[in-house]
Amino acid sequence: MIILFLATIIVTFNFVRTVLVITGLYKDPILRAFEKYGGDEDYYYPLPPFAAWLGAFLIVTDFWFTTFLGNFHTFTLIGGLLIVCAAITSQYPEIMNDRPQWFLVYTRWLYEIRERTTRHERRRLAYMWLRLPWKLRVIYNSNEAAFNHWADMVILSTRQ
Repeated sequence: MIILFLATIIVTFNFVRTVLVITGLYKDPILRAFEKYGGDEDYYYPLPPFAAWLGAFLIVTDFWFTTFLGNFHTFTLIGGLLIVCAAITSQYPEIMNDRPQWFLVYTRWLYEIRERTTRHERRRLAYMWLRLPWKLRVIYNSNEAAFNHWADMVILSTRQ
């Protein structure tokens, strides 16, 4: 029972984190994807982790229902299918690269930044984001206007 309780806490935390990334209220994973040097720019695909954590959340929920209500394995089947889909897309990233419009679910702030910045400027945004204090990151995560203003200031400082 303790293991099930700990699994519930871990799965719920990561599921909520992924939902916050998709809704735009947690920007760290997306901005960290910008900081890489090298060939092609890597995209952060939020749907595979969302499917994996949703599947794990459904499986844990099914275990709780089974504990208190008896046999109830519908969520386990759906959760297992979601985890398999997430595993396939993470093992074969060319599936996502061939059809990015299916997997790129981003918020408005990211579309706006991708439109108006170069790769160098996005990398600079990512490195400046890492240097911010965590309290300021919390403010910028929750306030899109303040984040856009900060991003404009960073972009202006990198232009020559």
